[in-house]
Amino acid sequence: MKSLMSALAFTTAIRLGPSGSPSRWMAAWLWIPGGLAGLIWALAIRLFGPNAYGLGLALTGEAVLTGARPWRGLAKTFDGWATPRDHRSDIRRQPAIGPVGAVFIALAMVLLWAGVRHNASLSSWVWVMPPLWARAAMAWGMSWRGADPADLDYRALLRTTEGGLGSWVPLIVALGLGVVVSGFEGVDVFGASLILTGLFLLWGRKLFGGLNQEIVNAAVIVMEVLALFFLAAFSAPPL
Repeated sequence: MKSLMSALAFTTAIRLGPSGSPSRWMAAWLWIPGGLAGLIWALAIRLFGPNAYGLGLALTGEAVLTGARPWRGLAKTFDGWATPRDHRSDIRRQPAIGPVGAVFIALAMVLLWAGVRHNASLSSWVWVMPPLWARAAMAWGMSWRGADPADLDYRALLRTTEGGLGSWVPLIVALGLGVVVSGFEGVDVFGASLILTGLFLLWGRKLFGGLNQEIVNAAVIVMEVLALFFLAAFSAPPL
């Protein structure tokens, strides 16, 4: 139970008990918040359809669940990219989002909307997959170790968790549910999205000299965007 509470505390705004050091098997439970975000997506698309209203409700619900951490992570990662190396840590700590980060947030929203529109024919349960896969990618990234020296909290987190072993659990769960929902096309979609998200994580690690909380949160948005487009490529009927 402590591991689950740690996973919820790290990835969502949900608090089920007093905060403390994360459980060493926290990463193994990241599929739970992924599934919760996925259910929000599925419900929103079910109610309003694969359009701007459905996506808006899905993203709003996910932002409330997560405290908008993935979106802040995306903005801060790209704000750091646009900042000289000596000032990247300072930019990352500032509460305000810079202009470059805001542009990439807007770009991600446009891409998500385009991905949703291209997957209009998918069944309701398929919409659970992108957020679930995204948290599996987050867990996978945490297993790499190599923390940004300036992110003391993230370095402490990796010292107290078994990310390397725990990350296999959400990866297996995400892949298994993808096969159940989408058949073996789910393997293609998950695998292709994970590879490109991994390249993003490698780029972020090089950018900041190691992984930090912003990068692994940004990977959630990157994975969701990629999953939607690969779902369209592998699952949608040809034009």
